[in-house]
Amino acid sequence: MKQEDILTFLLLNYMSSIAQALRLLGDETRLRILILVSHTALNVSELTTILGMAQSGISRHLSHLRKMKLLQERKEGIWTFYQLAQKESLDSELHLLWSYLQEQLASMKDPNNDRVRLHEVLRQREISGGGLN
Repeated sequence: MKQEDILTFLLLNYMSSIAQALRLLGDETRLRILILVSHTALNVSELTTILGMAQSGISRHLSHLRKMKLLQERKEGIWTFYQLAQKESLDSELHLLWSYLQEQLASMKDPNNDRVRLHEVLRQREISGGGLN
């Protein structure tokens, strides 16, 4: 199915769910978080370091993304890591939108140099043997 066909199908059949998802994804910070966790699972402290934002703001954005089932949590000791949700865990009407979104996230540019900071955070994680403090 072509991208235009996917979007037309979604809009015609799942208007309210799609509108809610698009409002949620209309925030640059949430998109940055999704791009980062598409590479690897990260905890709040790591996201705070990469994005240069307060922990409370990161936690609020993560909460919105979890409510929409776009993120999954994984506990590892004292850390909670966030990663992209599996397509199967989404509501059925969001499957096509999620597939489209993942395709788009993979090709997005990095104007904020988040990936550079991501690599530094992952290097620090490896050195310290866990998540950032």
